[in-house]
Amino acid sequence: MEGDQITQTCKEICDGKSMVPETVKTYLSSLRGGYLYFVLFCPLLLLNSCTTENSLDIHANVPPASNAGNYLTGRVAYNNHDLNDATLSFRDALKKNPNENLLLRRSFIAELEAGNLDHAIRLAERALKQKKTSIFMHLVIGLRDAKEGSWDKALGNFTKMESSQVNEILKPLLLGWSYLGKKDLPKADLYVIGNALSRGNESVEEILEKKLPFVSGPEMLGRELKSRDVFAVSGTHGKTTTSYMLAHIFRDQGKDVGYLIGGISEQFSDSAKLGTDKIFVIEADEYDSAFFDKRSKFIHYSPLNLIINNIEFDHADIFNNIDDIKKQFHHLVKIIPKSGSLIYFDDDQNSSDVIKSGLWCDKVVIGSDHIEIDILHKALIVDKKKYSLKDMPLSGEHNFKNYVCAILAATKGGLTIEQSIDSLKRFRGVKRRMDFVADISNIKVYDDFAHHPTAIKMSSNSLKDKYPSKKILGIVELGSNTMSSGYHKDNLIESLKILDKTFLLDHNNVYDYLNGFDSEEKMLNCIKAEILEYDIILIMTNKDSQKFIKPILDSLEN
Repeated sequence: MEGDQITQTCKEICDGKSMVPETVKTYLSSLRGGYLYFVLFCPLLLLNSCTTENSLDIHANVPPASNAGNYLTGRVAYNNHDLNDATLSFRDALKKNPNENLLLRRSFIAELEAGNLDHAIRLAERALKQKKTSIFMHLVIGLRDAKEGSWDKALGNFTKMESSQVNEILKPLLLGWSYLGKKDLPKADLYVIGNALSRGNESVEEILEKKLPFVSGPEMLGRELKSRDVFAVSGTHGKTTTSYMLAHIFRDQGKDVGYLIGGISEQFSDSAKLGTDKIFVIEADEYDSAFFDKRSKFIHYSPLNLIINNIEFDHADIFNNIDDIKKQFHHLVKIIPKSGSLIYFDDDQNSSDVIKSGLWCDKVVIGSDHIEIDILHKALIVDKKKYSLKDMPLSGEHNFKNYVCAILAATKGGLTIEQSIDSLKRFRGVKRRMDFVADISNIKVYDDFAHHPTAIKMSSNSLKDKYPSKKILGIVELGSNTMSSGYHKDNLIESLKILDKTFLLDHNNVYDYLNGFDSEEKMLNCIKAEILEYDIILIMTNKDSQKFIKPILDSLEN
């Protein structure tokens, strides 16, 4: 639905996890001063999915009144993810039906997803003249106007966005953003400042100079969550997958839970929803809140039940060492009420260190006499009763542990272990977590978000377990601040051993002893020369993976 698309698209762009084409991301990222984050990210944390009168339902089965052949050809191509054929077919259909409302909107979405921003904007402008627009069209045109510095035009487009559940928050903030662009800070009861903004930003300086009330985005969200039973999923690895697992369990068992999760799951139309149930599931990371609040974001969420998957060093741009991170987790566990619970693995030393520093709630210790796990046979054992997780859809030791955490957390929400296992059998995973991309000439290509030595090792092991006799070529981009700093030199070497060969994109030449590459072009040329020697290609990066995927697929097809 249109509201879902706005929520998903804008949040993904702000998180840097967008699946939006590069042309669109580049276009939006060029906007000035961090306003996009300020205006869109903060409110979208709270947005519920919605429908509108002009909903962009891609799956509707009613074709235009005429020229149905080209339209349906475009629909089939779109559903098969062939955006090139979809856009061409829709363009042919529009030649005969230039004013067909449904066709205009279908074509607009296809052009936008294909990265043809100019075409999409022209279609939106055509629809505007016919008064057949949608929220998303006004949003895109308004963003175009803002990019060009035409703030009055942007205001006009944002003003015309019809009222909806999404726009109760989105619309006034877009208008506020436009006023900021005009260097005319609008009057407000409270200003929300995202952690992308810092001293020197014009709006920040004005807020401080005039002593206007302000909060961070996480603090604002925390205020809204005070009335909810918050299930927070924290840790260095597995947060996104475990959060979606837990939210899926509750939803599958009939609970309309709220959630805020960073990645994308095909089973969820959005990554943020308020829900009507008291339960709220949130991916709780340890990044800082704002330039004026260096506490981790999760401290604001007031969890009733907390999962700590694991704790390792990450985010070298804000933490000096592992002790800094453990201190933030210590602050977090100190505020869990006595009625709450903490779920963690006993064999994770850093997690255990945090617990030893003080805890006032119930402990759910994975690896105790009460709760045991059999990794080899994929079994959870609670009070000597064994529950098999052998036939679950997602493979790998890391996903087995994610399953266990989600199952145990769900019991705190009133569900049985049996109910959770049954629901998880229908969970299909998260995008860019070992995503199967293609099988060309008997060479399988996988896309994964792994960017930390531990995650790289887990993903590599998962594939090796699945294909023990196959040769695996790893493509690793050192994209995070931590990895590009060189902090994990020794650990990285160890994590790569399971792969038959690794190509390393090392922009800063930090890992020179690993024979990495400082440019994508050089690395891709070498990959193409050797690619046919391998059975599996595993791409691991927290950046845009399409810069590797497309050239590799083109090479295999040719």
